[in-house]
Order: sequence, then structure tokens, then C-alpha cells
Amino acid sequence: IEETVEDFANAALYAKQCGFEMCMVHGGHGWLIHSFLSPLTNHRTDEYGGSHENRARLAIRICDRIHEKCGDDFLIEFRISACEFIEGGLTVEDAVIFSHLLEDHIDLIHVSAAGLTLANHAEKYKPASYDELTTQFMSSPSPHIASEAGTYVEYAAAVKRSGVKVPVVAVGAINTPEMAEEIIASGKADFVSIARALIADPEFPNKAKRGKRDEITPCIRCERCRNFHYHRQCAVNPTEGRYVRLLYAEQNPEKKKVAVIGGGPGGMEAALTAAQRGHDVTLYEKADRLGGVLAHFSADDYLKREMLPYRDSQIHKVMKSGCRVLLNTEATPEMLKQEQYDVIISAVGARERKLSVPGADQPHVYNILDMPGKEALGDTVVIIGGGMAGCETAYDLAVLGKKVTLIELQDKLFPETDTVSKKYSMPVFVRISRHENISILCSAECTSIGKGNVTVRKADGEEKTIPADSVIYSIGSKADTDFVDAIWDCAPDVIPAGDCVQARSIIDAVREGYFAALNI
Repeated sequence: IEETVEDFANAALYAKQCGFEMCMVHGGHGWLIHSFLSPLTNHRTDEYGGSHENRARLAIRICDRIHEKCGDDFLIEFRISACEFIEGGLTVEDAVIFSHLLEDHIDLIHVSAAGLTLANHAEKYKPASYDELTTQFMSSPSPHIASEAGTYVEYAAAVKRSGVKVPVVAVGAINTPEMAEEIIASGKADFVSIARALIADPEFPNKAKRGKRDEITPCIRCERCRNFHYHRQCAVNPTEGRYVRLLYAEQNPEKKKVAVIGGGPGGMEAALTAAQRGHDVTLYEKADRLGGVLAHFSADDYLKREMLPYRDSQIHKVMKSGCRVLLNTEATPEMLKQEQYDVIISAVGARERKLSVPGADQPHVYNILDMPGKEALGDTVVIIGGGMAGCETAYDLAVLGKKVTLIELQDKLFPETDTVSKKYSMPVFVRISRHENISILCSAECTSIGKGNVTVRKADGEEKTIPADSVIYSIGSKADTDFVDAIWDCAPDVIPAGDCVQARSIIDAVREGYFAALNI
């Protein structure tokens, strides 16, 4: 303990010597100091265990030693978890007590939530599988898409109401200027702490300050920035983690005539970037609105609600960028040749695979991208395909009161999910698996679709008939390479980007659209 206290103080001193004027002492999220504060992990019987005063002793000693080494003008922000989301763990009442014990030793109290994952308590809870572990425990320091934005703010408000002497910092998916303003103006906290929204748009506060709210690129809470396996990434900010690469980008490129085909996420990013770099840009979109796949989302898509501000922000920026935007216009090789473009960026996306079972051609069977308004689907819906899109749609319909059966050919939902996406998909899985309106059939194959029902064959050969007013299928996409093949000779440079290269996710489309334009 003596060595640990000294290590913390030395780390703070190094920070001061590097020019920093404050530090955060992390006492939350399951780290070392948190493990002393939490009754789940602190079973000591000496002066560091038992009462709140004893459990706070290590934190107080660390903060005091930092001030001794760095001076009282070196500020300490102390982060605490006000809830661990596990029975017997820290609560907001504990956070209030600890805040008052610490207030004479720190300069700000930063109120977060979450603790150790259940894996650290496996001996006590004995989860039988990863899925069961995840179902039992959803704690995350960063509120995921299945949680409301600002969900941890009320913990900070409780500490603030307790009359603590030091300023209080609120955190947790505070992703709009309006939310940040309301938190401070209402007295729930003195500061707001923002991370992911600043990764999505580092100019977030400056744009808000200057009244350019519509130009902020919103965070979609996809959790890509919390992928610690590779360099830092962001689905909506393609420059994140690539700063060295950008040093070598040509700063004043020769102006060229550029066509961008497709107004989805990748196409809009390409058009915006090319226009910002001074090129003459025309954006072709065969639909009557920009957005691509994002155009299909609506306000009642609970798990896609964060996509709507992003989509609308991108559309707003494209329309203001000086690009020539041609809606309801399907680009053809003849049209492109006639315009004599220097560069064509193809971002036409992918095509959804067709469902090939008897009865799939009936009017109540829909591709997930072509489904009608949710009120037209009836009371019972069968969704074929347990990937991310199918699962999100199942949850959205269940929230509206519809009875949904989710059918997946493989033995688990989200079969395409990689390690990078697990932080996003697992909380969604928890919501789906617990919802009373959702039934899940894995290792099951749809064999036919009738009028008002679907026949399914399970892995053991048993057949089951499921009522269905409507059937929605989401069985994957295929890159639209035909268009790219047709336009290779329509300009000196033809650059495919996004799902027309390979059907993937929004992060790939945005990144490839950005760099396609940057490389012109």
C-alpha cells in the first residue's frame, strides 16, 4: 500500500512536470481504488476494510500524497462509480458518503457508474456460458445504445444535491449540446464530461458555441472507439486514429471534376470531403432522398435512434457544401462518359440477398429494407435472420407490442459479430433475450411461408408452424459489383468504396468514402 500511494503521487508529479495542471485519480470502473471502495471486493478486516471511512482510506491517502508532491494548486479530479449494477455492490448512497469523505482532499468529484464485469465474480455467480454471463450483467462505463443517453447523470445529481463542497462532474453518453446545457443549467452538475461525442467530432463544443449546431457530427454509440485490439477508430469520424496518415495528404490538390455515385454514408462522406478539398463535385442518388440504408430508419427504431441525427447532420452538410446533388437520378455509363469526369467514386452499396423458399413471393413477405410502416405489419411478425439488423428490428417491433419470432439458421444470434462489435451487440442481445414479446429459435431453418404462418425445421428435424401476419427477412447482402464493372472506362480514375467493394458496416463505408476523396 505504501508503494502504491507513492506510485500514484509520482505519476501525478510526472504529469505536472510535463505541463499538466491537474489529473484524474480513477476510483471507479473496477480499478484498484474502486476495489478498495467496493464491498464486493474489499473483504479486509484491517484499517482499510469494513466501514466507509476505512474503505476510503487508500483514496484519501493517495490524494493527500499527490497534493504534498504537486502542491495545492495542482487540481485533483476524483472519479467514482455510483453504481455497480450487481447485488451487494456500490450504490448512489455509497457514492454520496464517499464524496463527503473525500471532499477536503480533492478539487472535483466525477460521478460515473459500473464496476468489475461479472467474470471477476464468477466464483460467486457461476455463469454457465458467456451468453449467460452477459445476460446477468450489463455494466459498462460507457452507456451503450440499449441505454438512454445521459443515463448516469442522475447519480451526479444525487451527489450534487447532497451538498458536497467540491464541484460535481456528470458523465455518460452526454452527446448533444442541449443535453449538456440542461444538466448544468438545472444544477444537476457543475461540469459535463464528454468523450465519445468528442471523438466523433472534436469541434463539438466550438460548433455549439458558434451556433453551428447542425454541423456537429453526432456520436452513434457504436463502441468502435472502445476497441482496444487495434488503433482507435470511429464509425463517423474517419480521421480518428489516422493522424500520421493525414500528415502526408496533399494540402492543395489540383481541382478536378468528381462524380460520386450513391448518397449513402460512404457516398456522402466522399462528396463532403471532395468538396471541402476544392473539387467540383456532383452526387448522384437514384432515390428521392439521401441516406442510403440510413434513409429507412425512423424515430420509432429504438436501437437505431442514434443514427437519425447522424444521417440528418450529414445530409445538412452535403446540401451546404456546394456539391451538385441529383436526386431521383440513376447514373449510367453513358451519362458519366458524357460529363467527362476526372474521377468517379462509386459508393452504390450492396444488394440484399433474396429469400428462396416456397411462399417468399407473397405480398406479406418483405426484405428488411423494403418493409412498410410498422403499423401495417400486423400483430405477429416472423423475422428470418438473427444478425444485427434482424435483432434490432425484432426489438423495435417488440417495444411496439408486436409478438415477434426471431429465426436464425446458426446456433446463436449475431453470428457475424466479431470481437470488436461485442460491446455493442451483447447489451442488445440481453434486451432481446429478456423481452416478453420476443421468441428466439436458433439452429432453425425456414422451409416455407404460408398465408398467416411460417414453417420451420429445427436442428433435430422437428417441424414447427409459427403464426405470422408478416414475414421480414434479413439474410445478408452482396456487394453490387456490376455497376463498378460497367463504369471502369468512364473516367481516368474510378474508385469503388464501401459496400460495393464488400458488404460490411458503416465504419468501413465512411472510412473508404473519406479516403477515396482524400486521395484524389
